[in-house]
Amino acid sequence: MSFRFAAVLGAAAVLALPAAASGARRSGLPTHADTAGELASHTRAISRTQWAPRDLRLDGLPAALPSDWCGSASGADDAAHASYPEGVQKIHVVYTHPSDQPDRLRSYAADRIQRDIVGMVGFVAAQPGSQKSLRFDMGTSCGGQYVDIVDLALNQPAAAYLNPDNPFAPIYDEISSRWDSLGIPRSDNILVYADSVSSGNAAGQGMWVDDDNPDPAANAAASGGMVAIVYVAPGSRSWYGPGVPLHEVTHNLGAVNNSSTSNTGRGHCLQELDVMCYDDGSGRALIPGACPAIQDSNWPEFSDWYDCRGDDYFNPSPPPGSYLSSHWNTYNSPFMCPEAECVPAGSGAHGDVTAPGAPGRPQLRSNRGGKIRFTFLGRPASEGVARYKVTNRGRDVRPQAKVSAAQSAHPAVQVSARRGQILYLRVIASDQAGNASKASAALRVRVR
Repeated sequence: MSFRFAAVLGAAAVLALPAAASGARRSGLPTHADTAGELASHTRAISRTQWAPRDLRLDGLPAALPSDWCGSASGADDAAHASYPEGVQKIHVVYTHPSDQPDRLRSYAADRIQRDIVGMVGFVAAQPGSQKSLRFDMGTSCGGQYVDIVDLALNQPAAAYLNPDNPFAPIYDEISSRWDSLGIPRSDNILVYADSVSSGNAAGQGMWVDDDNPDPAANAAASGGMVAIVYVAPGSRSWYGPGVPLHEVTHNLGAVNNSSTSNTGRGHCLQELDVMCYDDGSGRALIPGACPAIQDSNWPEFSDWYDCRGDDYFNPSPPPGSYLSSHWNTYNSPFMCPEAECVPAGSGAHGDVTAPGAPGRPQLRSNRGGKIRFTFLGRPASEGVARYKVTNRGRDVRPQAKVSAAQSAHPAVQVSARRGQILYLRVIASDQAGNASKASAALRVRVR
């Protein structure tokens, strides 16, 4: 058994290191990076030859979790609102930014991170035969259906994290040194969203252990302490979506082993189209047409399967005598949980999936000094609305206007904006289960 630390899509070799003790700081790092272009190459359509079509389950798990984030992020784990009991292994989410770069969590990143988590949880659960999904650390002051995001300012300016050959190393070193102060158990894993970091052409990187022992109690990938990083370039308003973090997180879970059916020998596989398969410079030929592209409007973020033939790293029920029946199967990872547990109670997944109706169109009351004041017709109390949020051109207004659902039938809202800016303000209602309404009709106004 050896520890290998891989980052998606690169030509450099990976380090082979001696196994570290469970919970110990790992000394090896990825030596190559997965680029956005390489990950995007999975989106091309492949014919259905050589493969028996399968269908994703579409029973509403993604819709059970809200797509917009709500909570009060801090610099440590929010244990007070945790959805899972202490001792259960989880994947924690940490948002970082260099000391000389702005904190964009609330203004930009939080909703996108929430949508990534919702997409990953739903997509893995929807794989044919799956009754499990990824267990992320959930629970904020707004409820158990929101991902707990640690908001961490790095100690150094952006220049200190520049490492074109391996951007993972300096960020990992700091995360590792501050791990305990974050309140995160060493037996858990961390997914980092590294904002405002120049990573060259890297989209993400993730630690990986090459251990095919099928026993979760003995497999090194089950011991935790792994880190995956997704990079967001300085000033960028683009977002890779859930495919990149899912790839990196799956490395952390122990995919793809070098003994697997179609391995590259570098932590990836060869079957197209698959979340973990691509040409990583190993010299081994890809298998075109192994699986068709996913072409389903319910899953617009994904074109690749999660182990498309179920024979490399993930299979809910591997046939007797098959590779995954006797080797490491990430479906058995302690970071996977039954569906009923993966979506916390009160999230809407286990009963309430009815969204409130759309609020009434905002009515302008005043417009002066860069401040807009308006009212709108709220929803009936019978719909159980817990909160409202205001958007401008489809993006949350930041700082978000605080609108109590109990204020009145015609809540009043004030937002600030630059004079001369044209706003298209809409209101969205959500209930305690996280179900969100359609947006109201827009109020168009030029700020005075």
